[in-house]
Amino acid sequence: MTINLPIELLRSLVAVADAGTMSRAARQISLTQSALSLQMKRLCELTQLQVFNRHSRGVTLTPEGKQLLAYARAILALNDQAVASFAGETLAVPARIGMVQDFADQLLEGVLTRFARLHRTPQLQVRIGYTSELLTLLSGGVLDIVIGLSEPGDPAAVITPRMTWLGHARLLDEPRLPLALMEGPCMFRDAALRALDEGGVPYDIILETASISVLRAALNAGLAISCRAENFATRGLPLLEIAGVSLPHVAVTVRTATALAQPLQRLASFMRDAILAGTEPMWKLEDAAFASG
Repeated sequence: MTINLPIELLRSLVAVADAGTMSRAARQISLTQSALSLQMKRLCELTQLQVFNRHSRGVTLTPEGKQLLAYARAILALNDQAVASFAGETLAVPARIGMVQDFADQLLEGVLTRFARLHRTPQLQVRIGYTSELLTLLSGGVLDIVIGLSEPGDPAAVITPRMTWLGHARLLDEPRLPLALMEGPCMFRDAALRALDEGGVPYDIILETASISVLRAALNAGLAISCRAENFATRGLPLLEIAGVSLPHVAVTVRTATALAQPLQRLASFMRDAILAGTEPMWKLEDAAFASG
């Protein structure tokens, strides 16, 4: 027997998975929480799957739920592309995006390529800044979508990569480890200095900058070592291990304003897809031609 999965149920599934809680997802897609719960119950009945695990902080997907979510995203992408190609959907106002510097190069080209396919005249305003600053703008109604960094366990987390050391291995033999760090406030800076202090590793900060491009140039030139997420690596810039020094994980989050218009919900979904696709180092992404999807 053929089973048809209604688009609205799949869209609600994606909303719940992205939001992390039923109540937050219901607000974002303009449904009551009870109506959304009924939709998810219906989806479970149709698929005969246990899609969610419920706990005190919200809901998480079961392994079967994660598989269904991947299909849902693919189905919705095709559905929305088909509808937009005939409707010529346009944005009435610019999409206002905020993101930390780490993801500007990695995400924007592929995401904007996908978004432009669905909208004849996409209008975008992109602000690069620190997470705390961007979240203030989001809560103040100045931004629609924010890609930021947070502690592991954040309900808005899309991935939680390991922090790692990056740089040329020969620098590990220096009597004092040369460091290149972003200016504070910076989670990576704080984690690096705390880990080295706790591990008893002597170091000198030889470069401080507010520019991620300057930091990358210093690492590529072999001037210093730094601490970033694994996906920050580029060709010729290996991931390093420092004996006796362990680094924590960091959460990459996507947060949105409540009651987003459908095109903006789609843009946020594209960004989550791009973050998930970007869990490999950047040079591997370049070879994979992510923008095709």
